[in-house]
Amino acid sequence: VSASSIQHRQTDPQTCTETSVSTFNLLARYKNDPDKTVPVKVINVNTVPKVGYSILSACPDCATTWQYNVLQNNGILPKSEANPYLNTVSYTLIVGESPTFISTQFTPPPLSAYCFTGNFVNVSGPRILAAYNDAKTWSLCPNVTASGRLDVVWSAIANHPHYSLDNCVGVYLEQV
Repeated sequence: VSASSIQHRQTDPQTCTETSVSTFNLLARYKNDPDKTVPVKVINVNTVPKVGYSILSACPDCATTWQYNVLQNNGILPKSEANPYLNTVSYTLIVGESPTFISTQFTPPPLSAYCFTGNFVNVSGPRILAAYNDAKTWSLCPNVTASGRLDVVWSAIANHPHYSLDNCVGVYLEQV
């Protein structure tokens, strides 16, 4: 086995290197401009009695309840320092949609779709978030139903009612 194939295997975007991480946040790095980054956070998007729904977004002006995330057995658990008893877990991940999270007193098991991979853009860079072992399909898309809020979308699609595929930009979600 050559050294280059070993290095490739270690940084292969399809290979999970971490399925549990005690504390992390995310930074979106633009594929078309690797020097450009924006913080990504979990934001509230809909609350009904006793249940809250949230998504990943790069919205700079949106308030967030969660200061950091935990990756536990491939599931993401956003955490609030102000309210440590707030139970929030990764909930759904559907092609063409933003990753969703649910907050409720008795949460379901977290969606176990996530892991961190080696950084295949910069071998010495931070790990990259993958979903279903794919770290290359993240995008930031202006949400036309939310005043252009820049939301994270997994595997963006054409003809979506909340964004135009032409306005989406590919990103990698780096662990910080």
